[in-house]
Amino acid sequence: MVTRTDEEQVEALTRWWRENGRSVIGALILAVAGVLGYQQWQSYQTSQAELASALYQQFNAAETTEAAAETFATLQADHDSSPYAVLAAMSLAQRQVEDGALERAAELLRWAAEEADDAALERLATLRLARVLWAAGDHQQATEALGEPPEGGYVSEYYELRGDILAAQSQHADAADAYRMAIEEASALGPQRRQLLQMKLDSAGGAAPKS
Repeated sequence: MVTRTDEEQVEALTRWWRENGRSVIGALILAVAGVLGYQQWQSYQTSQAELASALYQQFNAAETTEAAAETFATLQADHDSSPYAVLAAMSLAQRQVEDGALERAAELLRWAAEEADDAALERLATLRLARVLWAAGDHQQATEALGEPPEGGYVSEYYELRGDILAAQSQHADAADAYRMAIEEASALGPQRRQLLQMKLDSAGGAAPKS
């Protein structure tokens, strides 16, 4: 037997559904659409990463600088936020250095440093940029690109390059200080690297740091 209380509850539920049913359905539709949209976005991101990876493999397989540059242009245009584009830019810059195109190499490394999301990759690109500018004889820009000592990796390499730039400007005392720091900051110097740094320090007229 249906009581008055039951009838009132049914009536209240019916009234509530009549007043709120559309918004509930709308919320459900939006929730389902949100889930589907997120899944589609994830699928798109995955497909883009796969395309970028394939282009990077094609880039590495390029036998000439021209072919590599063409593939990199596609990577840069279509996948500029991908780490593959940054890695390709740094690799192409090395090819350009070997071909004597230092200005183009500097452009690529500057772009790589600006676009790199990874801090270590950014530091490496910055160091290479400063070294290319130093090799081109632009000591002022090389110093500006080098900036302040980095936190984390490549600290020894930073001071070595700083010493190279200073030595090229005949600032031998400051260069010697930088080479000492390069030796001190190296956590595990191999014999060849230690010998190279010591030769640079000797050339700058400095004594090796105390161990």
